[in-house]
Amino acid sequence: MVALNATRITIDAFLLLVSIVFGVLKKLCFYQDLTNMIRI
Repeated sequence: MVALNATRITIDAFLLLVSIVFGVLKKLCFYQDLTNMIRI
């Protein structure tokens, strides 16, 4: 039961990390699009 709980916590932490990474990537892409628009 303890091992199952630890696995669940690890999966939750991994999903949180993935969502943060995707959020940062989206922001970076958004800012690049913005600078491209400004340059034109």
